[in-house]
Amino acid sequence: MTSGKVYLVGAGLGRLGNLSLAAYDCLQKADIIFYDRLINQNLLQVAPSSCLLVNVGKKPGKHSHSQEEITQQLIQASQEYQVIVRLKSGDPYLFGRGGEEAMALSEAGVDFAVIPGITSAIAGLAYAGIPATYRDKSSSLHIYTGQSRSGRTDLDYQAIVNSGGTAVFLMAVKALGAIVSGLIGAGLNEKTPMAAIEWAGRAQERYLVSDLGHMIDDCQAARVKAPALFVLGEVVTDQQKLDFFSQAPLFGHQIAISAQTPLTDCLALEDLGADLIFYPDPAAESSRLELAKNALKQADIMISQDLLDPWQEKLAAETLHFHGSVDDFIHHFSKQ
Repeated sequence: MTSGKVYLVGAGLGRLGNLSLAAYDCLQKADIIFYDRLINQNLLQVAPSSCLLVNVGKKPGKHSHSQEEITQQLIQASQEYQVIVRLKSGDPYLFGRGGEEAMALSEAGVDFAVIPGITSAIAGLAYAGIPATYRDKSSSLHIYTGQSRSGRTDLDYQAIVNSGGTAVFLMAVKALGAIVSGLIGAGLNEKTPMAAIEWAGRAQERYLVSDLGHMIDDCQAARVKAPALFVLGEVVTDQQKLDFFSQAPLFGHQIAISAQTPLTDCLALEDLGADLIFYPDPAAESSRLELAKNALKQADIMISQDLLDPWQEKLAAETLHFHGSVDDFIHHFSKQ
C-alpha cells in the first residue's frame, strides 16, 4: 500500500503549448491518468509508457461513470499509485466539478493539488480573434454555464443584461434558444454582437459572427454542434482584424509525429497552427496503441525520419508522409 498524491490538472483547449509547466511535468511522471471525454487525447501520449490510462468521460445523457464513482476511483488509486492525474479540459474549477472532487479527496484525507488550465472562456475567444475585455468596449467578463444540475438552463437573464461587459456561455448548444429568448425578454438589444466558436483552438475550429437576434438561425444554418461556446458583447466586433489562428500557415492540418519528438519541435509546429497527433513506440501498452490508431486516421501529414515507419499503415490513404526531421519539414514547407 502506498499513499500517493492526486493532481487535478487543467488541459485547457488541448494544445500542448497551452499546458502549464506544472501540467506538462505531471503528465510526464504520472503513474495513472483519469481523463475526460473532451480532452485532446493526444496529450496522453506525453505520459510514460508504463502509465495506466483510464477513460472516465461522461457523454450527455449517457454517463458511463457517475461523479461518485470517479471520486472513489481517485481515492482508491491514491492507495496504489504515487502520482495520480485527473485530467480535465479547460480548468478543473470552472464548470468541471473539480471543486467537488477536491472536497471529496480532502474529506478522505487524500493528498491533492490543483493545477489550473486556461479556460476556453478566455483561450477559446483568443484563438477566434476575440479579446475577453477591451478598453471602452468591455471592462468585465462573466462566464455562465448553459446546463444546471437538473439539466435545464437556469440563468438570471435580467442580471446578465444589467451586468454588461462580455458574457460567455459554455456547454450551451442545446440551451441557445432559451438563452437568446431570455436575454431578449430581459431587454437586451437584438443587435448586440454575438459569436459562436466550435472546437476552439483546434484544427476543426469554426466560428461565426452574428448578433443576438440572428444567432439561432445562423447557428442552425451552419449546423453548429458541441463542443461550442458563445460570446456576447462589443468585443466581438473586431474579430476579423484580430483572427490570427485561422490565418496561420498550418491551420487545419493534423500532423502525426513521434511522442518522443523534442518539445521545441512540437511547439514550432503548433506555432504554425498545426494540431499534433502523437504516436508511441509500437511496443507501448495496448491502450496507448489503440488511442494512436484512432487518432492517426485524422492525420493528413506524417513527419518521420524512418522511411518505412510501422505506423504508416494506420494512416489514411491520402495522408502525406514526409521523410525527415521537423526542421526539414518546416524548411520545406516555408518554400511552398
